[in-house]
Amino acid sequence: MNHRVKIISSAGSWKSRFSLPFSKSISNRILIIRALCGGVFQIRNLSTAGDTVLLERLLNTDQRVLDSGNAGTVFRFLTAYAALRLPGRIISGNERLRQRPVAPLVNALRTLGAEIEYTEKEGFAPLRIRKKINMGGKVIIDAGKSSQFISALLLIAPMLSGGLKIVTKGPKVSEPYIEMTCKLMERFGISVERGQGFFNVPQQNYQPSTVSVESDWSSAAFWYELVALSPGSEGILEGLHLNGIQGDERTADIYAILGVRSEEVPEGIRIQKMHGTNYPESIELDFRNHPDLFLPVASTLTALKISARLKGLETLHDKESDRIQMFLKGITLLGGKYILESGGVLRLIPSDLHSAPDTIPVMEDHRVAMAFASLSPVISPLMIDNPVSVDKSYPGFWENLKHTGYQLEFF
Repeated sequence: MNHRVKIISSAGSWKSRFSLPFSKSISNRILIIRALCGGVFQIRNLSTAGDTVLLERLLNTDQRVLDSGNAGTVFRFLTAYAALRLPGRIISGNERLRQRPVAPLVNALRTLGAEIEYTEKEGFAPLRIRKKINMGGKVIIDAGKSSQFISALLLIAPMLSGGLKIVTKGPKVSEPYIEMTCKLMERFGISVERGQGFFNVPQQNYQPSTVSVESDWSSAAFWYELVALSPGSEGILEGLHLNGIQGDERTADIYAILGVRSEEVPEGIRIQKMHGTNYPESIELDFRNHPDLFLPVASTLTALKISARLKGLETLHDKESDRIQMFLKGITLLGGKYILESGGVLRLIPSDLHSAPDTIPVMEDHRVAMAFASLSPVISPLMIDNPVSVDKSYPGFWENLKHTGYQLEFF
């Protein structure tokens, strides 16, 4: 197994085109919908990301223990699905996943009649589903912990006797992902009423229908990072479109400020780094609704020496890694400077980056690996550990990087 990758920058500008992975966020939701309506429709362009492959396998296994590995979405969606359909199963995960909270979802499912036991530490995986949900009704859930809790409940809501009303407390995080869930449910014939602080889903049946999955905007963000740091370069992101259902389409707006032009073309979206970009002296961004964009955007801002104030980072502590700490570790090795303020606000201080004396650690976090790898236009050579981590969302990332002219050596 390869434990490290050394990236050596290509010389000058480049033009390339990339086959992006299909959205695992969309794919995972459609897999749950298909399972709930009997698995009788075709999914075109289903993501080949590790998380999606894992979820599809677990939805079609008779194993008593469903091991979600490091996949938080898989774990949370499976927990709600198992509470509805799979009593007697144990929903587990790896060591990192067992540190990620699940109590708000479990409490909501218990309200609906499910009997769920924490087999180790209270509030965390593994879970044993002792008795399934026996009714619909109303649940109250903290919207500030994870949008996946709400999405997991929404997906099973139409199948509950009497339907389900979800009342949310506090400001929502990653709200576009909840809206994605609602729009996909509507695509399959479900009526979802939503308003300020509530969702109401009557009892209904999903209507099977062949569906195609869009390319993934969260993965596209790393090519925006590469182009932003490569004057004169351009790439075509195949199969990607504007005005879709993915919240991370916000990438195009953010990078427009950083000199990257997005143009829809027949093949997808062409992105170009514009010459003579006048960067803002400082920038403030809120990642509450777009947490997956934090790593590529923060890396880009640091490399461009733009003073920045970044907020809305609360949920990043509970991802595949503590993404704030992993970013700060890596960027410190590269000479970056920052101030982490009270309240979780991160200030980036303009500084000169340089090659790291050590390998950049990424733990098992795919987005950490890709964000630092995409700094290669300004830092070469660059050594990153655990390159296989990208398989979780973007198995073809390293091949695509090689196609732009970067040299990769795996150890």
